[in-house]
Amino acid sequence: MKRKVDRECRVFNKLWELKYFFAKDELKQKAYCLICHEHLSVMKEYNIRRHYETNHAPIYSKYTGKLREDKVESLKRTLQIQQGLIKKNFENNENVTRAGYEITKIISQHGKPFSDGMYIKNCIIEAVNCLCPLNSSLFDGISLSASSVSRRTEELGKKYILQICEKTSNMLWYSLALDESVDISGTSQLLIFIRGVDENISITEELASVCSIHGTTTGKDIFDELEQTISDYNLEWEKLSCVTIDGAKNMAGSKKGLVGQITNKLEELHISNTLFIHCILHQHALCAKALNISCVLNPVIRIINFVRGSSLNHRQFKVLLDDFGSEYFDLPYYTAVRWLSCGNVLNRFYKLRSEIDIFLTSKNNYYPELSDLAWLSKLSFLVDVTTHMNELNLKLQGKENLICDFYRIIKAFRQKLMLFESQLGVRQFSHFSCFKSFCEANCNEIDITFQIGIIKELKHHFLHKFSELDKIESDIILFENPFSCNVENVQHELQLEVIDLQSNEQLKDCHRRTKLAEFYEYLKDDEFPRLKNFAIKMISIFGTTYQFSEYLTFSRRSNSFGEEQKMKTDKKVTKKLGKNSSCGKETEPVYTSQTS
Repeated sequence: MKRKVDRECRVFNKLWELKYFFAKDELKQKAYCLICHEHLSVMKEYNIRRHYETNHAPIYSKYTGKLREDKVESLKRTLQIQQGLIKKNFENNENVTRAGYEITKIISQHGKPFSDGMYIKNCIIEAVNCLCPLNSSLFDGISLSASSVSRRTEELGKKYILQICEKTSNMLWYSLALDESVDISGTSQLLIFIRGVDENISITEELASVCSIHGTTTGKDIFDELEQTISDYNLEWEKLSCVTIDGAKNMAGSKKGLVGQITNKLEELHISNTLFIHCILHQHALCAKALNISCVLNPVIRIINFVRGSSLNHRQFKVLLDDFGSEYFDLPYYTAVRWLSCGNVLNRFYKLRSEIDIFLTSKNNYYPELSDLAWLSKLSFLVDVTTHMNELNLKLQGKENLICDFYRIIKAFRQKLMLFESQLGVRQFSHFSCFKSFCEANCNEIDITFQIGIIKELKHHFLHKFSELDKIESDIILFENPFSCNVENVQHELQLEVIDLQSNEQLKDCHRRTKLAEFYEYLKDDEFPRLKNFAIKMISIFGTTYQFSEYLTFSRRSNSFGEEQKMKTDKKVTKKLGKNSSCGKETEPVYTSQTS
């Protein structure tokens, strides 16, 4: 077997400095001759002595005692100065490279073109020239060309995937969320999110992969991409707790759709405890869309389009608002793909209805609805209803919500709808401020048949939606508050541990003081093994497919870099990949999925 010198871990002896004029080069980790500046590959006294006696002994043997010590120190100071310069240059180069990667990460996260790197560099240099011109040369070395930014984006993407792989290996349970949408180039983009929990109840939420599908997007095609992702991250089907989908036919189909494909795979593996959930936010949007409010919404849209469709009309309308001293300065467009748009548009339209009527009259464009009490009563009522719906939507948004939080919010809104229905029946409008004010201004002589019908229809949709969550209601109740649940309704394998838990006053106090996920960290593995495993499984469940905004663009760009670079469409990368497809309140919609 060949001898490996690097594995012998030879240590430099300080006595060799004075004896042989040798020192240790900290940069190269080798023995360094202070006289001739040569390095010896093997840090062994025999080699060092032979080098000294062969090359330097005849001259330097005359140095003895204090004179020899001074000579060694002088040579060492020269070495330290040289190493200091080299080390400083090395650190500067390392910092410059790190700065390039950090700027690349920011460019990718904000969805900017790769060529913007040079623009950013020029801005930095100009700022440095004004603030600290002596250091401007250091910033010149930052490489931010389009090719450098694209290469580093790909490297960061690979590192990002490796980090996820390290986390997935420790997951006890994980769930997946899938969202398939078409970008502006017509390419189908499949987003696969993963949420996993390890034994320490550390939650990992990441965008696992972005798959560009150029052909058909059937359930089998999506399943093939999903199966490949599971294989890439070495995930086990047995640990899959839930699959959250966007509700499209190719996703939700129980036979040929993704749900059917996954079900068949799980049956082959004899796994039956996986849950399928239709995105809660998406179902909320479907409940809102199912309402028949076209009698109010269509005239509103026509009027808004008339006001804003012409530049002259738009300018004159804004001048009118300014003359009247209105607190609002414009009338927003209605955007069907934005969850909050309908409520915001109706609310603004209702508050500006008088100004709008005056403006339309000045333009000889008469809309009888603006003077129709019945139509205005419907408008005022829908303003209140959509306000309640928007408040519900905002509560459902966010990354920290657990499945019990989503279900509690939905159940509360169901009860509110039942309360609304009963109060409308006796003409009590305390929870509909706009409609109440309108009725009081018109002596309550308003027919509320339309209003009662809207609430009944909305209640019907909310009662029949979210059936997946209703099926696991007992598990959600147990998970959210194991101290108040009925042990008789608990799974048999958990009953004894739940009784032990309910008898523990210390843990009961801990449950009141801490967040739910943090509480289950206090459960000891030897005392509550099944209950803790159950909690980890519930924590891992996705409630919605719209949970990510800050990592989305960066991951998309990293994943699809190769194809985009070949097409040389760097300028279009931002638009093609989109700023994000999350439910953020201030983001622009790019995909066909609804955004708030």
